[in-house]
Amino acid sequence: MVWIPTLRIWVGETEVTQREFRLLMDQNPSEHVGDHLPVESVTALEAKEWCDRLTTKDAAAGLLPSGYVYTLPTDEQWTVFCGNATLDDAITSRDRARVGPEPVKSLGSNEYGVYDTRGSVWEWTRTQYDSSLNSPEIRAEYRGLDPDGLVLRGGSWRSKGDLLNKTTRGSNDPSLRDSTNGFRAVLAPAE
Repeated sequence: MVWIPTLRIWVGETEVTQREFRLLMDQNPSEHVGDHLPVESVTALEAKEWCDRLTTKDAAAGLLPSGYVYTLPTDEQWTVFCGNATLDDAITSRDRARVGPEPVKSLGSNEYGVYDTRGSVWEWTRTQYDSSLNSPEIRAEYRGLDPDGLVLRGGSWRSKGDLLNKTTRGSNDPSLRDSTNGFRAVLAPAE
């Protein structure tokens, strides 16, 4: 975990890997299998359950700061910890078509030491989607955004064009399973 002073939270250095997910959940929903690949094809509900299980495990071991829990980040928190991440350090289909994500830490980190905030897999947040989060151009071009879904950030291994903008939000039903969706845990004060 990486401490982000302005947010007063810890952020996962990488997206949750398939190995990490499998150790707590006893299953791996991913289509592209590999211990060091980010878990994908994971629903937001499963991501939240994984965070709850890790909170219970680490709290029982006395490893958590008082009042802190593992959770999905908010859209606003993601914007901050994405920092200065560039497309040069992003697993995307911008320059060539890809067939899946790459192992975490395959490319460089941002100024905080956080890897893969752009590309590899879209990252679930716990923020309810609102159309005002995207520009009118993005809303017009990408009509598949779920108006009742949760926000996803960062783009994926399949993304190109406007989907790679730092300000573009995806939105899916929390129960949707897609090979481009994964997550990153944060350790934040309980709400």
